[in-house]
Amino acid sequence: YAADWNSNLLISRLMDGTEILKIQVEIKNSSLAGHVARNCRPLNVRDVYDASELARHHSDLAFDRTWDEKVGYRTRHVLCVPVVHDGEVQGVIQAINREQVHGTHDPFTVEDQICLAEVAERLAPDLARIRLSTAWSTS
Repeated sequence: YAADWNSNLLISRLMDGTEILKIQVEIKNSSLAGHVARNCRPLNVRDVYDASELARHHSDLAFDRTWDEKVGYRTRHVLCVPVVHDGEVQGVIQAINREQVHGTHDPFTVEDQICLAEVAERLAPDLARIRLSTAWSTS
């Protein structure tokens, strides 16, 4: 997701065949990626459907099941890290469902979090340039 602080949204675009779809998430504590952008801290959730686990991170935090229901997918684990450049959150990287190992659905590890944070660190300067040079807005 790229951060659009003017509209207080995280925006992602993806291709579905020949159509470009846009996903928008408000930057607030009630969404996983929004919480990470707002607080500039990683979030590693073992079970997104466990309300008590989400509440341990923030009382407003909830998982939006809309995409799971829409595409028939089952999100289990989510790992989000902020993409920060010069002290400003440029966006959020969100990983969903760690790859199965020996048929089990193991959650993301500390090593996974470190690796994703390194990717975010390398991505940050480029995402900052893209946000400055293009209209990463709600349009």
